[in-house]
Amino acid sequence: MEAKQSETKTPKVFRGNNKSSIIQVIMNSNMLEVHTTLPEGVTVSETKYGNGLFATKKFPKDSVMFEPEYFEVEEQDFDYVVFIKDPNNGNKTYRIECNSIVNGVYIGNNIRQIFPFTGLTNHSCEANCWPISEDKEKKTFVGVATRDINAGEEITMDYFNFDWDCSDRLIENCQCNSSFCLGRVDGFKYLPIEEKKKRINLVADDILIEWVNECGWNPENPADNLTRECVIYDVLQNFCPPGIEIIENNDFNLVATKFFPKNTLVLSNKSVFVPENIIIIVRVGATNKWLDTNDLCVKRGNSLLEYFGFDSFMERSNDPNVKIVYRSDNSYEKISIKDIYPGEKLTCSNEGFPPLEIAEVLTHSKSEYNK
Repeated sequence: MEAKQSETKTPKVFRGNNKSSIIQVIMNSNMLEVHTTLPEGVTVSETKYGNGLFATKKFPKDSVMFEPEYFEVEEQDFDYVVFIKDPNNGNKTYRIECNSIVNGVYIGNNIRQIFPFTGLTNHSCEANCWPISEDKEKKTFVGVATRDINAGEEITMDYFNFDWDCSDRLIENCQCNSSFCLGRVDGFKYLPIEEKKKRINLVADDILIEWVNECGWNPENPADNLTRECVIYDVLQNFCPPGIEIIENNDFNLVATKFFPKNTLVLSNKSVFVPENIIIIVRVGATNKWLDTNDLCVKRGNSLLEYFGFDSFMERSNDPNVKIVYRSDNSYEKISIKDIYPGEKLTCSNEGFPPLEIAEVLTHSKSEYNK
């Protein structure tokens, strides 16, 4: 995307701790200059939008295309210049005028990220490159091909996956020509629910956190939760008790990692009570999952669901190997009712849930899952 004109200011710059950094950020006559080098297989060329990135070799699907650095600046509107050396074109150096709003990404907390060469990547609603594995300490990420990309093809990214609200650099009429084109590009915030759901395992963690900050479940005002988009983002790493892990095998399941003799404690946990219209996103390892609340939560009446965190992935069975025993409205234990061996799925029945009064439910609905 092309830079727009703005008053030049001196921004405060925050660099990563990458000891092998190949970018330089300097001030020259009150203009911020960024110097970097393109990776193998990538070049810069003109497009109908301005500059863009293009492949100079074939990148097979799922291959790593580049591992670029970025830096952060205090949020403000300023112009800067990027000098990009291109080893794929006789070490030609491109001088590209950029703008912090047009070419950067706002991530909240008055901070905007600047991407020296990947900031030239244009949007497509059917992008062929996916940014993953962000290292916030080094300020790097990995760009992976979402399909085979041939030499000469433009490299594109889906702005919806890393911009919560880009209405300040709105694309009113997207011309990506994809059959999936949404027409208007203004950020993940404005996507319909079904479009958000499609992207849930592609979207950046920062975007999910912004979603929770703006639309998070409010336990202090239960009625408000029933009339608006309401979200929980639950990061489940290291949440399982000893002897249990979450595994992915087509779907997620709880599996024993040690032997549990009959009639022993398998786990203790606390549930929360949430409105039936809740959207629950869980993260296990590197995977985000849009929880099927009809299947993985329990309906408790009064338009409320009981959500169990990591224990949501215990499979229901007519021949279970654990039983549930409630110690209070939202505190329970699961006890083995037969010997359970390492590698065996943990299963329970749909029985054993006590009736609850609405006042008691709301008292115990705490915001511990808004991570």
